[in-house]
Amino acid sequence: MALALAARLRLQEDMTFLAETSRGSLLQLAAAAEQGREAGELRPMELLPVALAACMGITVLSILRKKRLRITAYEVVVQSERTEHHPRVFTAFHLEHRIAGIALEQEVIERAIELSESKYCPVSAMLRPAALITNSVTLLSAAEPGENSAEAGS
Repeated sequence: MALALAARLRLQEDMTFLAETSRGSLLQLAAAAEQGREAGELRPMELLPVALAACMGITVLSILRKKRLRITAYEVVVQSERTEHHPRVFTAFHLEHRIAGIALEQEVIERAIELSESKYCPVSAMLRPAALITNSVTLLSAAEPGENSAEAGS
């Protein structure tokens, strides 16, 4: 049996919709500013890079935690490119994984990203046939919990 997700969108005012998922989560979406968008409301096309970064980040972190790595900070920054002409589809995404932790190895993180993109992240699987997806890793320095520069020099 196939898994099913559902959502309902209701017009709120002008060009703004309130989306409700089958789990009851709410999200307000609007048209572009030139079409009446209010500040703070998301546009539908903004959700795709966010969904990709969230899916990749969640699955990468899950893989790294299963390997018992001590991750102290993790940030995914996504850049995207779209065509100039309508329907202005996405052509490329680049995700930079900025990770801090204790005794992290670049190769282990890169393998987790590869597994996430090729096997575990359904958003990546949906977008990959239509757009180039690339990844990079930036290892950030991290001290053991409780350490700081003053303690390290004592």
